[in-house]
Amino acid sequence: MQNVNVPDNIPDLNEPPYRGSFQQLLSQNLGRRVRIDFMVGSNALSSVCGIVHAVGTQYVLIHQANDEIVAGEMFSVKKITFL
Repeated sequence: MQNVNVPDNIPDLNEPPYRGSFQQLLSQNLGRRVRIDFMVGSNALSSVCGIVHAVGTQYVLIHQANDEIVAGEMFSVKKITFL
């Protein structure tokens, strides 16, 4: 797996204002396989499949089967499917 440096100063995603958010949901499911649909542009979706690697307040890192790690903007997440 590629080495990605994840910041150490991530806030506790179980505290307000993150309760009930996608950030909290994903942070509680690190290591789970997911498909995340991101909004791209005004009406297109792009899907990313893989294992939840890390979650920040503004991003999610997904480790894909081809050993790539994809970073996506949290605010463009529209749907998460747990596989």
